[in-house]
Amino acid sequence: MLTLVQTPESTQPIPGGQGAGASSTPRSAPGAALNAVQANVSYQFLTTRDATGLCSPIELGRGKFAKVYKGMQLSAGQNVRFVAIKVLHDFAQLSEERLFSQEIKLLKEMTTDAGVNVVCTLDIIQLEPMVLCGCGTIYHPACPRGCNTLLRRKDIATESHPSLHCKECGYELSGRYINGQFFELLQYPAKRCCQQGPTARSGRILNFVDREAVVMELLEVSLVEFVGRRRSELQALWARYGQPWVELDTRAQRGDPWHRRAFTWIDDVWRQDRSHTLFHKAILLEKVRLMVELAESVAWLHGEKTIVHKDLAPDNLMITPASATTAERQREGASDLREALDDMISSPRFHVRVIDFGLSDKDELTRSWYEDEVAGGSIKHPFLSPEACRRKFRIAQRITLDGDRFRVPKPLAADLMDTDILADERDPRHDHDLEIIRIERDPSSGELIACFRGEPPLDPNNQQFDLVRRLGEAHDLYAVGALFYFILTEQQQDVEALGKFVGSLEDVPLPLTPSHLAKNDHYVKRRNAIPEKFWQDELMVLILRAMVRGRPESLKASRIARDPTAARQLLRETKKICNGIQQEILSAQRVAKLQRTLLLGAAGALGLVIFLVATLVAMTRHHG
Repeated sequence: MLTLVQTPESTQPIPGGQGAGASSTPRSAPGAALNAVQANVSYQFLTTRDATGLCSPIELGRGKFAKVYKGMQLSAGQNVRFVAIKVLHDFAQLSEERLFSQEIKLLKEMTTDAGVNVVCTLDIIQLEPMVLCGCGTIYHPACPRGCNTLLRRKDIATESHPSLHCKECGYELSGRYINGQFFELLQYPAKRCCQQGPTARSGRILNFVDREAVVMELLEVSLVEFVGRRRSELQALWARYGQPWVELDTRAQRGDPWHRRAFTWIDDVWRQDRSHTLFHKAILLEKVRLMVELAESVAWLHGEKTIVHKDLAPDNLMITPASATTAERQREGASDLREALDDMISSPRFHVRVIDFGLSDKDELTRSWYEDEVAGGSIKHPFLSPEACRRKFRIAQRITLDGDRFRVPKPLAADLMDTDILADERDPRHDHDLEIIRIERDPSSGELIACFRGEPPLDPNNQQFDLVRRLGEAHDLYAVGALFYFILTEQQQDVEALGKFVGSLEDVPLPLTPSHLAKNDHYVKRRNAIPEKFWQDELMVLILRAMVRGRPESLKASRIARDPTAARQLLRETKKICNGIQQEILSAQRVAKLQRTLLLGAAGALGLVIFLVATLVAMTRHHG
């Protein structure tokens, strides 16, 4: 069901903002210059009714700071496209509003520059307080005390949340208490549409106070949902042509001993052009293409835009069909198996879109991040870098400040790095954050000396310092490596096991090369978790180079290294693997035919040699 987004004075849809080309200026005088073209663009929330007939908005998802509704964009009253409308939670704090404003600024910039595989922002709109009644009417709530006055936003300097306020009687409802008092806005006299009946006390707050909202392209399938159903779709496609599904046996990989690789090569001579082998390679190619698009996004963000996303996880990656006809082609199916394989191999069938830039930083890194308990207890945890998992912790040792420097306690020496922050937990406004700008060694004592900038706490002798780590490009790159592995294995528990293995490598000087890694049982288990038994070593080594820091083979030297080089190198090497898989599939029949000819020729030559040697031995014995 469609519901118009109404304003209190009219039943017109909410107009588009500047992004839609809307303008509130009066009609131009004859002959005047035209600097902009007016457009009649508006948006509707899409709603649904439950079994009791109550109306509610269609919610696509919700995160820590915001919720996303499904909507419709209209032009001149005609439906144009489905959209997603992102609105802050009713209980959002002022600090979260600032993060949202930062996200809006980044989205505007990325949309202007035609971002690479990132969500497309269509519009930025201003929403008034809005409540959806169970009957389907959207209204601006009036004062619940019966003043017949519309509630307006009020900000108080000493409060962390905005409020709704009545200027007549002084009624006030803070976002801090909205979860316990929201019902005051759902009944008469706050609303006038339903004073009695089953909908008299029903409804949903769409937007609590006057705030900006983001209108984006509609992306409904997350990476988690896509991975969860894609294999069953492929198995159904395979069964459509009367083929039994065959899981491939473990094959020798690049890092395995030569004799195992030799047996695998001989086996491949007779199997590599078989349909089920090619189909599994096509599945791998589809996965690696998604990896390439993710790497393209991160390389573009780190390079051209100098943006660190900081929240790359499966729920922030959306999957879209490559074209409007892709989903239809999948449903109809190709006429035969060969055509289906050609369709999978020839071009990408799906695209990746990166969403949710609420925690992102541009140019300078900030301390914005989830609360520790939120990040640690969610789907995001396996994709968090070591510095994100221990982003903030109490410093047990006493720190004595000496001007703009201090001696680093020995237990802290391995943890402290440039750009880290010493934060006094009694300073909620962060006026006395101390940023580490340099760490040097005292030539006389050999102790580490940390230099900082910032205003020290007023009472440094009564200190309660936390160490806060900023998250940069290395954090994003770690998440990309974990996401690569999730795409390949299709299982989050495998990513958790990979994280433990990566953690163990921090203490083991094991070179990140196939020949060395293949001797490690934990590595072999992680490698064999990939269901497609091709290019496993190449893919695993690339993933580990993105996640492990400080090795000669690593893409990042440390967690504080700040440059786009690593992301660009990751993109180049992922593309190289992708091209190699595609060429291997396309040349499978020709190469298999050539290899069989050579193998049969070698076998024939060997048989001839054996025959001649046997003949020679027999003649020698006869003459003897």
